[in-house]
Amino acid sequence: MSDAPVHVWLPGQAVSSLAGAFTLDARVSRFHYDDGYREQGGPSLAPDMPVSKSTHKIAGRDPIFPIMLDSGPDDWGHMLLERRLEREVSRLDALTLGPADGAGNIVLGHLTPERFETMSIEAFQAVLADLPEAQDPASQRHRERVMQSVFQGTSLGGAKPKLTLERNGVQYIAKFPERGDDPFLPQLELAMLRLARDCGIDACEAEVIEPAPHRYALLVKRFDRHAQGTGFARTGYVSAWSVARLDQHQEKREDQALLATRGFTPAMYARSYVALAGHMMRWCGGGERYRANLRELWRRIVFNSLIRNTDDHPRNHGLLCDSMDPHQWGLSPAFDMVAQRSAGIVPSHAMAYLFDEPTRGRKHAQRRLVSASSRADLLLAATLHYGYERHEAESVLDEMRGLVRGKWREYLISAGMPAEETDRYAKTLGLDFD
Repeated sequence: MSDAPVHVWLPGQAVSSLAGAFTLDARVSRFHYDDGYREQGGPSLAPDMPVSKSTHKIAGRDPIFPIMLDSGPDDWGHMLLERRLEREVSRLDALTLGPADGAGNIVLGHLTPERFETMSIEAFQAVLADLPEAQDPASQRHRERVMQSVFQGTSLGGAKPKLTLERNGVQYIAKFPERGDDPFLPQLELAMLRLARDCGIDACEAEVIEPAPHRYALLVKRFDRHAQGTGFARTGYVSAWSVARLDQHQEKREDQALLATRGFTPAMYARSYVALAGHMMRWCGGGERYRANLRELWRRIVFNSLIRNTDDHPRNHGLLCDSMDPHQWGLSPAFDMVAQRSAGIVPSHAMAYLFDEPTRGRKHAQRRLVSASSRADLLLAATLHYGYERHEAESVLDEMRGLVRGKWREYLISAGMPAEETDRYAKTLGLDFD
């Protein structure tokens, strides 16, 4: 059995509070709120983890509570941690030993100083310029992280390199193209985020920098960090992957028969936009707040269709905590919205957006779980799942399509992509679908 303390950053606080203790064995994990935290009236960490004297439990294969899953490093950070420790690390190792710069306001493990090291953009550029640097351990770790991020070796595989940077009291995630990517990928993503905002979507703020000659990076402003005095307050975050506990979903042998006869499997439904909409009821609450988030989610589905973004998987969606007491969650600002240069004529999503069942008024042969985009299915989904009337959805779709199809090249050039490079995206962004 493994155990770890669980720390939380409460709203408006730049220092953490000990929330409780986490233990994990092969089949069950447990969390117990700290007596002091409970007696001081600390809020619950998540809607399904109320503060009490009782121990919360979840079962599964090496299960971890959803609110804690996203606090650890991503695949890239996991690889760097294994490289530094020179051994394989488990999910719990990654959560307790990696840098404490994961998403959200939860950190597991002991809060050692090296876990909180961040780098300024100036220090980042100094390392790249090979300026003289101090030889203390922190500076050496900074230098290694930068060099691995920008000039990654082939042994690090295909994970997307990224780094947390700080400037003028703001934290950013710096994202770098990997080998084989379009060198102007940062400009492309910046253009898509700007275009999404102009389509009425709450999207991340970002900018492009050139940290080395002809090597570009995208700086994405962190929406879960805010300057507070001399430190940073943190905001709760949970990914769609974690909300749905997709770490526990595996395709079964019998699912192949279901795929052949039904056209989809339970696992495919579990990772769909439709399932996410259902989970949002639990996290966002009902009423107008829930409806507004559903409508925002459909806008993002439409936008991903229009730009042919096929990477809209559950880790690229998440919920942000607007209030811990009472709990109020909503969709986080949109991120990782990237047009695919070689996408097919018919856009297709990584997550199905429509679950269409036969009804008395709409009879057809069988249930459909739809990921391929068409105007008819997008509009049907809007009315079935995402809180729109038909005429509203038609108006929104047409307005967004007009902006994307008419202005895509202008947005790419404005983001810094050379005009001659924009032709590569004509079949992606300029081509319509039925």
